[in-house]
Amino acid sequence: MLLLAFLCVCFSHCNSTPNKISSNEKLDVSLGSNSKYRIEIWDSYGIETKDGPDFTVYYLSPVDTINKAFGNAGIYFGGHPQQIRPDSEKKLLKDTLMPGNLLGNKITWTIFDYGSSLSAETILQLDDYNKISAFAYAQNYSNIDSLINVLESLRHVE
Repeated sequence: MLLLAFLCVCFSHCNSTPNKISSNEKLDVSLGSNSKYRIEIWDSYGIETKDGPDFTVYYLSPVDTINKAFGNAGIYFGGHPQQIRPDSEKKLLKDTLMPGNLLGNKITWTIFDYGSSLSAETILQLDDYNKISAFAYAQNYSNIDSLINVLESLRHVE
């Protein structure tokens, strides 16, 4: 009888619909196996690495591919980031500049508000060539703020 009750609880838990973020727990993880950077990200998110000829992009998104409502983010390392521009296919309601901090440097986030979605981006010059572009896409200000906080948790480790 206890086994049956246990299986019912497990079955109902496994089939329950997750919230926007399945857990508020954040994990301190490396961006990639060869990366010298770490970030604090929710345990329900994963990191996908895309390498180019002279750049690397790390995409942060929910592991549950059905649950994209919360948003996603990314970090570009290289010499030529493409700055996010307003989406010409959407009506831009407003753009906002917001102060922030990335790797101990003061930065400015540009946030584009389209009503039903938002995008945010900043670019940090690391040296004469290398730059970091951090970007996020979400449905509302609360979610974009949460993603920006994750991106600002980025730190360099030796």
